[in-house]
Amino acid sequence: MANQNFRVKNGLEVGTGVTISGGIVTATTFSGNATSSNYATTAGITTYSSISGISTSVIGGIGNISQLQVSGVSTFQSSVFLGDGDVLYFGDGEDLLIWHNSNDSIIRDSGTGDLLIEGGNRIKLTNPTGIETYAVFNQDGAVELWFDNSKKLETTGAGVTVTGTTFTNQLNVSGVSTASSFVKSGGTSSQFLKADGSVDSSTYLTTYTETDTLNSVTNRGNNTSNGISVGIVTASSFVKSGGTSSQFLKADGSVDSSTYLTSYTETDTLNSVTNRGNSTSNGISVGIVTATTVNDSIGNVRDVPQNAQISAYILAASDVGKHISITTGGVTVNSGIFSAGDTVSIYNNSGSNQTITQGVSVTMYLVGTATTGNRTLAQRGVATILCVASDTFVIMGGGLT
Repeated sequence: MANQNFRVKNGLEVGTGVTISGGIVTATTFSGNATSSNYATTAGITTYSSISGISTSVIGGIGNISQLQVSGVSTFQSSVFLGDGDVLYFGDGEDLLIWHNSNDSIIRDSGTGDLLIEGGNRIKLTNPTGIETYAVFNQDGAVELWFDNSKKLETTGAGVTVTGTTFTNQLNVSGVSTASSFVKSGGTSSQFLKADGSVDSSTYLTTYTETDTLNSVTNRGNNTSNGISVGIVTASSFVKSGGTSSQFLKADGSVDSSTYLTSYTETDTLNSVTNRGNSTSNGISVGIVTATTVNDSIGNVRDVPQNAQISAYILAASDVGKHISITTGGVTVNSGIFSAGDTVSIYNNSGSNQTITQGVSVTMYLVGTATTGNRTLAQRGVATILCVASDTFVIMGGGLT
């Protein structure tokens, strides 16, 4: 029978249904009782309009559609099936893709920003049957990592708790870490783990019983790292390690190598003793001492020894107790030379004024005033400089301005 067109002008009612084996069905609208039993792929939709790309449509069965564009909300009351290699695309630039390639299931995020997995209370990763746990993320709580359905690592407010043996090349933890054991990579049961991560292979005693007597112990030698505290020790001799017969043992354990007299008889008179020198570590207390001269380290204490200079001169510590005879160039008083109580006199041995210069860091007062600075000593004038404190002096004399 030749193909013929079937046309209905005003409408068509069919009691049990219409099956179209091929071709294209075109209508302004499709209306009907769209229940799940009658329209499996279009349940709940009573009106169809502007559906493009439909090559074959069996309402109430399976519709094969090469392309479907829906501008509103799509609701699927049954399963959505995608075959191997079929990809779900999300984002205008295909930012997120989800598919299965017959071997692996893949979630690929290539868009900008982060891939966020958000879950309230707890996120749990398990095997397909849900009976073996991989990882658990608790809201405001611990993160747990599991091995073969057994929890091995859990974060805490103080750090990390590890259940079982920990293998690591380097672990930096700022908080407190607790583990049932720590294993050094390559370590053995005969080694001890040090705090810096290295190992100690020394062999240590686990038990020891001392059976030696004091006599046998002392025969091993006279060196010990710990002292022996006793009350009174009586011995025929005490020997200092390394000591000799010419040394004496001190109370702190050191030795005295001085040579001491065993006997001495004093026959010297005072005259012969004083001829040996004028130095003594102890003073001699007497009533009246009469002598031709009395000397100290400078010389005769009744003299003011002279240090004659014919050009500019800087006072030295050796000038204490002396007088400087200057003819030209003046005299300078520098710091760090003298101590309180030291005195030096200056005589202008010329017919011209001489300047006495106050050196750097030196304070030199004109006697009886608060005036400091350089002073002028007139011809044939005499001035005395007295050190009264560290680098502080008072100058006085005749012809001094």
